[in-house]
Amino acid sequence: MTQTNLIKMVQNKPKDFLISLETLDSNQVTQDSNPHTPVTIRGKNAPKGQLNQVLPGPRPNADDYSDISSCGGDDSDREEREQTKTRNCHEDLIRLWKKREKRAKEPAQPGVVGGKEDQGREYSGSLHKSRFKTDRHGQNLLHTLAKERWMDIPQGARGYLQQLILEQPMILERPDQEGKLAILEAAQKLPSLLFLVCDLVIPDSICDELKASVLPCKHCPLLKIQEILRARKIINIKQSTFNKATDSCLHTDVGEVKIEELLRLDKSLRASLTNILAKNQRARDILALLLNANRFDPAQKPNMRLDSFRLLLSLSPEKTFTSPVGTTIPNDKPNNLLQQAADLFSQSSLDYQLLHECIQALVKRCPASIFYTTNAKTPDGGGPTRPSNIYRKLSELTKKLSAPGHKSYVEKTRDLIKSECIGYKGPLATDTGTDKNAMWVRKKEILYWDRKTEKKLSLNLEGESVAIDQDYIRITFDRANMKLETVLESVCLPYWNPAGAGRCLSRKDRLRSITPKPLIGFLDPYVEVFDWLYKSAKVTKIFSLEVNDDGPSPHTNRGIRKALAGVDSEDDPPTRDFNIEVWKWKKFDISIDTIAKVAPQAHEVHLFSSGNKTVLQGWSCKDGLGQLKGLERLFVHISPTNSSDKQDCEEYEARFKERVTKHCHHLQLADISVTIHDDNGDQAKSGAIITKNSTNLGSALHLNGPMPKKAEWIEELKGYKSFIKNFDLVGAKEPSVKVAILDDGAKLADLEDGVQLGETFRLDKAEFFVGPCEHGTEMALCVREIFPDAELYIARLDDSGQTEPNKRFSIASCVKAFQWALDQDVDIISMSWTYEMKDGDTHKAEFEALIKKAVEGNKAVLFGSLPDKGPNLPIENFSPVGLNGVIKIGSATHSGEVVKDNLHQRSDFILPGEDIEISSGLKRVSGSSFATAYAAGLAALVMYTIKVWGIFDQKDGAEVLRIARKSEGMKRIFRALSSGIVSENSNVGPFVRPALTVLKAEDSVVGEDAERGQLSKIIHNLFTTQMRQDLGKIDGSLPLRQR
Repeated sequence: MTQTNLIKMVQNKPKDFLISLETLDSNQVTQDSNPHTPVTIRGKNAPKGQLNQVLPGPRPNADDYSDISSCGGDDSDREEREQTKTRNCHEDLIRLWKKREKRAKEPAQPGVVGGKEDQGREYSGSLHKSRFKTDRHGQNLLHTLAKERWMDIPQGARGYLQQLILEQPMILERPDQEGKLAILEAAQKLPSLLFLVCDLVIPDSICDELKASVLPCKHCPLLKIQEILRARKIINIKQSTFNKATDSCLHTDVGEVKIEELLRLDKSLRASLTNILAKNQRARDILALLLNANRFDPAQKPNMRLDSFRLLLSLSPEKTFTSPVGTTIPNDKPNNLLQQAADLFSQSSLDYQLLHECIQALVKRCPASIFYTTNAKTPDGGGPTRPSNIYRKLSELTKKLSAPGHKSYVEKTRDLIKSECIGYKGPLATDTGTDKNAMWVRKKEILYWDRKTEKKLSLNLEGESVAIDQDYIRITFDRANMKLETVLESVCLPYWNPAGAGRCLSRKDRLRSITPKPLIGFLDPYVEVFDWLYKSAKVTKIFSLEVNDDGPSPHTNRGIRKALAGVDSEDDPPTRDFNIEVWKWKKFDISIDTIAKVAPQAHEVHLFSSGNKTVLQGWSCKDGLGQLKGLERLFVHISPTNSSDKQDCEEYEARFKERVTKHCHHLQLADISVTIHDDNGDQAKSGAIITKNSTNLGSALHLNGPMPKKAEWIEELKGYKSFIKNFDLVGAKEPSVKVAILDDGAKLADLEDGVQLGETFRLDKAEFFVGPCEHGTEMALCVREIFPDAELYIARLDDSGQTEPNKRFSIASCVKAFQWALDQDVDIISMSWTYEMKDGDTHKAEFEALIKKAVEGNKAVLFGSLPDKGPNLPIENFSPVGLNGVIKIGSATHSGEVVKDNLHQRSDFILPGEDIEISSGLKRVSGSSFATAYAAGLAALVMYTIKVWGIFDQKDGAEVLRIARKSEGMKRIFRALSSGIVSENSNVGPFVRPALTVLKAEDSVVGEDAERGQLSKIIHNLFTTQMRQDLGKIDGSLPLRQR
């Protein structure tokens, strides 16, 4: 095209001229700031030999495009011309911004581009009129701008774009013909445009301040909003300038403040952003585009804007954070946003502090996203996929990193995830049942992928029946071998000295009739508890603290400070902080100064008042609850002692709430609950809360009269136990045998000189050693009486009756406890209880299938006790004893006769269980449950013997141990240890007499060779050649029920 033709086209056919400009691929039509400067055409499509031809006369101004619409043609032609004009206007505007950015001769001012001669051109003529219009591709100005791959938006364009968005926020919602939104493209190519939009949204905290401002403001919120909002004359300033750094109030320094208009604009912009983020998972896509390495690379611009990121999180729907964002590995479940962000830690040279803060914002917005799991390859990459989660990823990454700075941020983020996981109380999308323990299970699945490494997430001593003092802590805590997490979901402590309770004494001290020291004048015992938590258990955070301290000797304020802050005086700085979030220490009329000292971050506080109005006035003043800056919920329980105090409290309640909300800015009236109990004492100081414990288990028979001798066979075992215990292991590590006792817990003061661990499966999470625990303690003592070195794994079943009131223990807790025992790799599981099986029982099939799996896999030897219900109830109707693979144990007299209740019941073996001693003569008891515990102890002694043999003959030791772990194998061993011959038609199993059969200690055995010869003889008597051949043919596959 020649220069002359081009001039004629401009003059005679402006439409064709504009279309030609549209189709110039890389041409640039530029114009100097002087509107009379001739137009210059540059580019490959310029006339040959005229690459820089200058058209005479001025280039048509954008205002001149208005004549195009008056040209002839139909409506479609006019629309096309209008769209072309719009596109040219948008591009012209962007070119002006680029030129201004390049020249940068003068400081940028809001709404100005170019030099002085360009001022205001964006706001006048066709350029201004086209700002909301779209081109033939349906793209508006923001679409065109988002395609520009700038590192940042030119300074001169910011003010214009902000005004554009404020004037019509819906421009953000308009897609082009391909359905693309400008804001989505901006997240990928021009994030500074997205951040610019977010800057216009007023933060929630400032909105609240604007609504609630009491004039004059001490810290005026108007100083915190974007200056562009002032340019819209929402604030008319009386002075030409004002000092933003001062503490002056703009409400009084300006002529007019249109707060309603300001909030209306903010609401409109928020609505547009919310609409964008709510549809078609756009929020997920936008956030995923922002969470890439470039946004955290200090060498790349712009970096992530944390305030903008938080705003986008707050406006995004919940499903954004719990749904996948895409996959990088075929056939794998992809990451969610939280895991995508965490994966960035594997890259080097990023701003890890900023990345940590973004992850922190994600977790705060949706803590449930922590529980999202993916499929990941095994560490070597060759195994099958396994569930993975963000905590596991970060834990594995810390092992690989060596750079201290990089590693510290990964560890910091990992600890954040752990803390939020433990403290989470909300729902999970994966929950399908009503089991209250489901959340605990999910938390442990996230934190522990090896069940042996599990730690306790809470401490609950509610229901303890003895005084919790220094002796209790010394005896119980030391023997419990508790492994607590450094972050605890809750700590629940009862009144430290329950009515009628004595002090905690060890079994030896009770046998020696040692009189405990009186508790008169004893103060603040829980100082010792929290000392142990802080120093020994290394606990750094307690989400919820609940202490029942309403007895006659409550802790002092000084004692509470000492326990939780490590200091006596109010003036001394704390030496420790448990970061308590929920405060529920039931001490009447407690000092708020104490709470502020020991739990300054508490957002939920429970207060207990005796009805003293003066105390309520002190609580509600500025120096009272006003000290707790993060308080969000308040519960006040008032228990007046007389009707006059009650009436005073009722009359003061409204004033109390008003004063509290005035001084606690995060509290609304709806966040305060005041309960005034009756003055008849039923709701007042009621003493310690005792958790219900089922101790009447039916099998214990307490007798008076002279104590009989211990069962002879137990006494006879002393010689063999001494022989095997003192066996020379020639420097090898002493083997261990693990015995799990599934019962109602165990009193640790009675268990000495051994190792014991435990777990509770009660709904209230009361510890396995809390309360009477009478039956379980007796079972543990029986096991230890036969084999003192047994490592006990004590599983406390749920006997609260909350979910299955007609059963001694809930079947749900039996399932969990049994699985826990298997996870600990125990050798023996003792179950000295039964329940009648019914088809409608919840978890029945699950429990039966778990036992079947354990038997067929030779996971552990299982013992179950007969129900002692007489001949009319078939044993097949009872579990676990009626299930195949469980060795059935019945009670016998000292002379080896089966007790009458079990005469017509099928048993595999009978052991002493009638009129026997427990706890060295402290009581006499009867029942098959005791015989079962003795059987478990005897099996442990046999297992120990086999493991000692394995030290000297590894091959044979491994073979016989494999046989012993089979149900049928242990039955064969017990038959070898039994006396007499039992008819095949008899229901009653043989009476076990180990010391008279195989486990003998001969005085003539002296010397190392003789001892090994004796041990070899015992092994070969237990494991005959025929037995080895027979059991080698058994595959372990058995029917579920005993036929």
